[in-house]
Amino acid sequence: MVIPYFSGTLGNAILTEGISYPFFLLGTCSLLSGIYNKREKDFLVYLVYITLLVLIRGQFLFLYVVFPFIIVWLYRTNAKARIGMLAACCILSIFTGTLLERTYHLLANQRFITTPFGGMQIAIAPMYLSTPQDSLLFSDTLQKSIFTETRAGMVSHNLIPEGWELYFPYAFALNYDKILYTELMPTLNIHGCLDPVENDRIMNNIALTLIKHNDISFLHLYVNNVIYYFGGVYYCVVVCLFLVFALYFTIKHPANVFSSASFFILLMAVGNATATCLFIFVQKRYTIYTDPFIMVLLLIAVSRCFQSYFQNEDANNSRGLQKS
Repeated sequence: MVIPYFSGTLGNAILTEGISYPFFLLGTCSLLSGIYNKREKDFLVYLVYITLLVLIRGQFLFLYVVFPFIIVWLYRTNAKARIGMLAACCILSIFTGTLLERTYHLLANQRFITTPFGGMQIAIAPMYLSTPQDSLLFSDTLQKSIFTETRAGMVSHNLIPEGWELYFPYAFALNYDKILYTELMPTLNIHGCLDPVENDRIMNNIALTLIKHNDISFLHLYVNNVIYYFGGVYYCVVVCLFLVFALYFTIKHPANVFSSASFFILLMAVGNATATCLFIFVQKRYTIYTDPFIMVLLLIAVSRCFQSYFQNEDANNSRGLQKS
C-alpha cells in the first residue's frame, strides 16, 4: 500500500493525486468492512468517500458503477441492510456532488456549471486515428477548421505513425501530450476558443463525430490501451480470469467474504482501466489506486492455495502413519 509513495508515481507534483490516494484507501477499507460485516453504515461511509473523490478528481466516477453490484450482492446475501435506503443514498451522493461542484463554480466563476471534463482529452485519440477526408464529416465551420488545422499540424510534425504502429499504445502515449499542447490548444487559441466550457462542448462534438466514423479503429486502439494499462496481455488475462472466477464464486457462494471482496476490488480495477483509457493514454499514476489491492488479493489467493496444499499433505502423511 505504501509503494506508490516510494516509486515516484505519487506525491505533491499533482496535488489532487496526493489527496486522492489516502481517501481511496479509506473508502475501499469501508467497502471491505461492509462486505465483511454486512453493515449499511460502512457502505454509507463508502458513498461519502466516493463523493469526495469525484469532487477531487473526475476519474473516480467509475466507483459509482460498483454500487449497483453492491445492492444486488446485499439482496443475494439476505443482509439486514436497508437496500432501498442505500440505493437512495447513492442517488443522493451523485446529486450532492454535482450540486456542490456547481455551487462552487457559481461562487467562484459566477456560472452554475460542472467542471469541464474530458472534452479535449477524449478528442485526441479520434483525431490521431483520423484521415484528411474526415473533414467532410463536419457541417460546423468552426469544428471543421479546428480539426483540419490541428491534423495538418500533427502530420507536419510526424505525430501520426503509419501502418500498425498507429495502434501501438506506446506510439500513442509518445505523441499524446504533443498533440494536446503543441497542436490542439494553440489551434483553439487561434480561433478565439478561450472558454473552457465551450471548448469542452466543441471537442466532445468533434470526438463523437470522428468515433462514429472510425469506430473499429478507435476500438482497436482502445483495447490495446486497456491491455497495456494492465501491464501487458498476460497480466490482463490474469486479472480478467481472476474477475470471472471471483464473479462465479460470488454468485455461487455470496456469503464468502474473500470471493466477494475479490470481485468488488477487481471490478473497481477494471472500471478504472476501461474508464480512464477512454480519455487518456496509459500512465501508472492512474493505476496506483487499484494496483496495490490486486497484488494483495493475488498474494492472499496464493497463500490460501499453499495452505490448502500443505494441509492435504499433512492429512495424507497422518493417514500413512496410521496405516503403518
